[in-house]
Amino acid sequence: MVRKALLLIVFISIYGGVYAQFSSVTISGQVKNSKDTILSFVNIQLFKWQDSSYVAGTISDENGRFSLPNIFPAEYYILFSLPGHDTLKQTIFVGTLSEFIDLGIIKINPRVTEFSSFKVKSIVTGK
Repeated sequence: MVRKALLLIVFISIYGGVYAQFSSVTISGQVKNSKDTILSFVNIQLFKWQDSSYVAGTISDENGRFSLPNIFPAEYYILFSLPGHDTLKQTIFVGTLSEFIDLGIIKINPRVTEFSSFKVKSIVTGK
């Protein structure tokens, strides 16, 4: 009787541990600039760290939020890019203990281009 009870406890422990692990994860977050302005339509790409193979991609919505569902456990890097802004590369490890990974607020900086000088030229054509 005691042996059956112990086997039952061991079975429940093993089954419960397996059940608590997730086979795929959803990565999410929000993109803003350095002044806390929401950035819409930011290109977000996920690559495997090991061989830089493309895994998934999306764009941020009008509230700067994004979601990458069905990501399997591994080590990745994620790129955030938007014209006129610096590209941000961030490493991320996806495990099996949580169904969701919230990256929080991702901040990308506007790209500043400085010119030492420039010329404005006007051409007047025929009268």
